[in-house]
Amino acid sequence: MGMTGMPGMAGPTGMTGMAGMTGMTGMTSDAHAYEVRTRWQDLQLRFVDDPQSAAGEAERLVDDALAGVTASLNARKDQLSTWRASGRDDTEQLRAAVHGYRDFLNHLVGA
Repeated sequence: MGMTGMPGMAGPTGMTGMAGMTGMTGMTSDAHAYEVRTRWQDLQLRFVDDPQSAAGEAERLVDDALAGVTASLNARKDQLSTWRASGRDDTEQLRAAVHGYRDFLNHLVGA
């Protein structure tokens, strides 16, 4: 058990139980990741006094984090699609586009 008395939860400065979120900055902005971590720490502190409220807030936090990650991933995907705007069949530009898509997919699947 972490310092909060909850399995898998660390104290106010720890991120135990947030597997995947410590590396979240790869899929969202640093500011969004910081906000998520701060909110997580705050809700951990409130768990002892109001576990049901903390659980509801945790659910909303996951929804918000997922929305932020989705927006970030969609923005990156849109950046990759800029090759279409040129209207040219430039092989080098297409090679770079395919390379970008490959890197993006590797990031998505953790390769």
